Order: sequence, then structure tokens, then C-alpha cells
Amino acid sequence: MKTANSAIVVSVALIASTILGQTESKKPREDPIKLETDDAKNLKRARQLLGQMQKVVPGVRELRALLRDKESEETRFVAACALEELGPSSFWAVSRLANDGLFDSSARVRAKSADALAQIGPRAQSTVPDLVLALRDKDIKVRRRVAVALGAIRSQPDIAVPALVKALFDEDCIDGQEACVRTAAMRAISHYGPAAKAAQPTLLKIVIGEQGERRKAAIGTLGQIKEDLPTLIPFLRNILNDPEQEEYRAAAAGAIGAIGSEARAAIPDLLIALMCRDLVQPARADGIRAAVLSAFGRIRSDDNLVVPAVLAIACNKNLEKGIRREAILTLGKIGPGAKAAIPSLIQLLNDDEYVFFAQDISKAFQGIGKDAVQPLMNNLTIDHGLRRARTIDALGLMGPLARDAIPLLKAELSNPEFQSTASLAIRAIERKLKYLSEHDRNGQK
Repeated sequence: MKTANSAIVVSVALIASTILGQTESKKPREDPIKLETDDAKNLKRARQLLGQMQKVVPGVRELRALLRDKESEETRFVAACALEELGPSSFWAVSRLANDGLFDSSARVRAKSADALAQIGPRAQSTVPDLVLALRDKDIKVRRRVAVALGAIRSQPDIAVPALVKALFDEDCIDGQEACVRTAAMRAISHYGPAAKAAQPTLLKIVIGEQGERRKAAIGTLGQIKEDLPTLIPFLRNILNDPEQEEYRAAAAGAIGAIGSEARAAIPDLLIALMCRDLVQPARADGIRAAVLSAFGRIRSDDNLVVPAVLAIACNKNLEKGIRREAILTLGKIGPGAKAAIPSLIQLLNDDEYVFFAQDISKAFQGIGKDAVQPLMNNLTIDHGLRRARTIDALGLMGPLARDAIPLLKAELSNPEFQSTASLAIRAIERKLKYLSEHDRNGQK
């Protein structure tokens, strides 16, 4: 059997090398790539060869034919692997993947065909009916990957969403773990966003009647769907404020963030949740804070209470680095409305204990915008070498907004200590200025 398998895989690999020769030089290679005799190595090399094709149409035609090789499961599997690696370029094979791959006699070929369709994404929308049918496959791994593919394609919600709703109650599981088909179906529904409004009643039943990770996922998915907001937002606010639902605060905050600016009414509740003062299990604090900070960034609120609260998290050296980093980045996501935080961000940029956050602070300045340029220019007068270098980097990241800083940066070119850093910053600013200038000229033509 090993000799037979080796011959099969080698033949696929030789076909692949021929395809590569045809696509790269318009003629077959005179010296096909030699492969080792070991099955595993042959298979890996065959996948690499099949997945490396750049001019893919001729190659995809060959792969479509290989998917119908009745003699060798291995050949069909390797062909499906290659189509997955080619991603959207495999569009030309969608009908064969749907008609043959999804209903192959081999479960691993069916699963890999679903993976390939997921990688093709929205261009594989014509396969949704076949995927819906394949969601009934007897193999749990196939069903899970079909659900993933439907979420990646995000098309025809009228038939896909009801099928995914049914999959939320898939009873099978792997190794005693919670059914992974259910998890994949939940994520797929969330990817459909508002188009999945038909799933809302079922998701609400899960939120009301179940506990644990599944309930958290349902809460988050409701936020992605954004249906019936006058009812949904108060419902999520209640979860944030209910001491008995502490476990679900992070999920509720995430859902509010997904809703975005329409959920501004929940800002007072998010501010209270950010404090994490009444937690029965303090270990949940980081997860709640991270979710709340993310929500503030997505709502983009310039509420006069939000910026100080986020800044307090950023400056609290007793908190985990990841939470402080999220707070710094949130200030940038809030945008110009966070300009009151600029002096404190300058202090953090100058704080050697925050050296690992320098890039994040620079991104925050970039998000806040032009109001940060002059304070950064003023900061160039400090004597501390590393702090000046961090300020130069920040100005470079500001791009065209920092055009007024170019003379100051050019003055730094005479200083060997900052010459390289200043040169990179000037180049970054001027390159973006040039791009904008050319873009404006093209727009006027």
C-alpha cells in the first residue's frame, strides 16, 4: 500500500510541476522536480507545488480534473488542498468543488473542499445551496467546516441563516467537548451581521435559557445582528448592571461595541463596568475592561467622562500591560475627541517604564490627529536621547499632518544620535505628502 500511495502522490506532484512549468514559461519543464520516496514528504511537497501557482487559470483546470479522479482519494485530497491554498484564485473551480468535492465519498475530501470554498469567500456564493445541503453531512468535521464556509461566503442569507440556526442545536461532539458545529454555526451567523435577523428569536432563547460559553457567544452575535435595538440595548445594559450576570459582562460590552454609535445610551453603564469594583471573581476584571475599552473605541464617543476614564486605565501601572495597551489604542480610536489626553500621552511617551508602549502611543497620536503635532514638536526640546527618538518616531507616524515638523526633524539630521531616526521620519512624511499630491492631481484630471 505504501508503494501504491507513493506512486499516486508522486504522479500528482509531477502533474503539479508540469502545471508550474506551463504557467511560468508557457511550456512544460524539462526537468520535473524530483521527490523523495517517503509518503509524508511527497504529500507535503505536492501540496506546496500545487499551492504555489501564480497564473492559476490553466492550473485550476487541471485541479478540477483531479477532483474527479475516481481511482485515488489521495489525488482528490491533494487537489482540494491546492485549491484551498490558492484562495480566491480558485474561483474557477467552485462548481467542481460544490458538485464533486462536497459530496465525495471521502470525508476528508469533503472537508477540504469546504475549506477551499471558505478561502474563495464571497465569490463562491453560487455554492451556498450545496453547502446548506452539506451541512447535513454525517461527519461532524465536515459539518463544522461547511458552517465555517457559509460564514466566510456570507451570501444568500434567506437559505443559509435558517440552516445555520438548525446547526446551533447539532447534537454531536468530538472527544466529549461541546459540539464544535454549534460554535462554528454561531460564528457564521455573526458574520452575516444584520442579514441574519431571522436568527434573533433563537439567539434570544439561548441567552435566556442557557448558560456558559454558548450564552456568551449568543450575546455577542446579537450585537452583530443589530436587530430591534430599542429592545436589545436596554437588555444588554441590564446584563452589565446585574451582579448575578457578572460572567456575561464582557460579552454584553462586546455586543454594545458591535452595535457602535447607536449604543451611546449605554456609555454610563460601560463606565461603571470599567471600574470592576463589585466583582465576585476579580480574575474576570481584565476581560471586562478589555471588552469595555474596545466598545468605547467602536462607539467613538467623545463623552467628557470616557476619555478621563480610559486615560486612568492607561496610566495605571498596577494593571496588566495588555489592558494598558488597549486603553492607549482606544484613545486613538476615539479620535479627535480624545485630544484632552494629549498632555498625558506625552508624559507616557517620556516615561521610560512605558518604552514598550511607544509604538502604541504613537498610534494614539495618529488617531487623535493634527492637535497632537504641536505638543510633539514641543517635546523635541527635551534633552533625554531615547525620549527624543520616540518623539521623532511618533511624528513620522503622523504622516502629512506633521508636515510643519519637517524643519525641526531636518535639524536633527546633524546629530549622529538621531540622524537615522529623523531621516526615516522625514521620508515617511514626505512620501505620504507626495502620494496625496499625486492623488489630488489625478482627481482633478
